[in-house]
Amino acid sequence: MSKKGFSLLEIMVAIVVFAFVVTSAGGVFIAVQRAWQRQKAILDLIQNARQATEAMTNEIRNGGSVNVVSGDRLRFQLIINGTLQTAWYWRGDGGTYGSTSSIFRGICAIGGGLGNANSNRQELANFVVNNPSTNTIFRSHSSLPNLYIIELTVAQNNRSYTLRTQVRPRN
Repeated sequence: MSKKGFSLLEIMVAIVVFAFVVTSAGGVFIAVQRAWQRQKAILDLIQNARQATEAMTNEIRNGGSVNVVSGDRLRFQLIINGTLQTAWYWRGDGGTYGSTSSIFRGICAIGGGLGNANSNRQELANFVVNNPSTNTIFRSHSSLPNLYIIELTVAQNNRSYTLRTQVRPRN
């Protein structure tokens, strides 16, 4: 008399093969999910830097009396609610003026210094690193008057990205 069904050995082999397939599929799923998260973080970083660069460009374009104080500090005049004020952009110093990996914006009364603008600062971008080619963020164009270059380099996970734009104030 023959019995129909699976032997214990056949069932164990099937379980081992099934476990191997599930483990492999899970490993692939986890790897894809981690890669997606890394890529999303990089895209968020670039988007943040692009928005900061665009905001700076628009304000500088509409401002006047632009002055690059140093490679990481820029000052200009801006009319806000009908009042002429001084606007500052700067990279933090690691102390009083914020983190060195951030770009800040502050507004103060006309002629006010960075210390006055620092009291109401807003962070525009983070993960900022030294620009590999110029080591500056803000600079005047070498041969064209009244043209300014913004070069923002951000980095994460040993990858850096540089956004560069040129802006000429309208006023």
